[in-house]
Amino acid sequence: MELKQRFANAGENPFTTWRKEQGLTKTEFARLLDVPYSCIYKLESGHYGVRLTDHLLHKMVKAKLPIDQLLPAYMRWRRGELPMRKTPGNNQNHQVY
Repeated sequence: MELKQRFANAGENPFTTWRKEQGLTKTEFARLLDVPYSCIYKLESGHYGVRLTDHLLHKMVKAKLPIDQLLPAYMRWRRGELPMRKTPGNNQNHQVY
């Protein structure tokens, strides 16, 4: 499957979702991590592989991002797996089809 199609099937990038939930623009997110805007662009568009750079991970830890949740979700997103959600009345996660 083509990379762009795989990402489209998997929904929104978890880092993008987190940034929006925090009310941050890409520029503000870049400032928070003390990285260039281009780094955020690459992160959110999937240009980084499943393994992010050590430099970027260090910046995320320093900024206290919930990487224990974001990184596994990012890896699933990169592989094109369907997003997980909780179904109403049930605390179990199910894949969205």
